Amino acid sequence: MGMLIKDHNIEEAKAEQEIKRNRFNNITTTYYLLLKRKERAGMFRQQYNEDVKKLLRRGKKGPSPTPVTAVDAPATQ
Repeated sequence: MGMLIKDHNIEEAKAEQEIKRNRFNNITTTYYLLLKRKERAGMFRQQYNEDVKKLLRRGKKGPSPTPVTAVDAPATQ
């Protein structure tokens, strides 16, 4: 609710009232778009933290090297 007041000059009491009434207007649309943005940011942050934990569990070795395969060389006589 802080962003609604600070960035969009929407009164908190009016926004809460409109959301509880399940109205579809600029106030509720702004609220739900900001809510979705926060949810996405949280999901990305959570996924990033999980990836970091996986890397730390592997150890400090880093990713395993790619095996080198022998290239078919022409036969020498």
